[in-house]
Amino acid sequence: KNHIIQGGGADILKLAMVRIFRENPYGDKLKLILQIHDELLVMVHESVKEEAAIFVRDIMEQEKQFHILA
Repeated sequence: KNHIIQGGGADILKLAMVRIFRENPYGDKLKLILQIHDELLVMVHESVKEEAAIFVRDIMEQEKQFHILA
């Protein structure tokens, strides 16, 4: 029973990763480093850390909302 929930969560995270990579407005100042289960490790330059955190969080929340409503 749990594999459906885990698989769905993994799919949402992968779609968010693709969007973060493609829509990254910060260039080399934001890099996806690693995915660990349901977490992303992102390397961000100090000069854009606040804006980048909002950017990543917004995309992850949008993907989650889209798939919950779908």
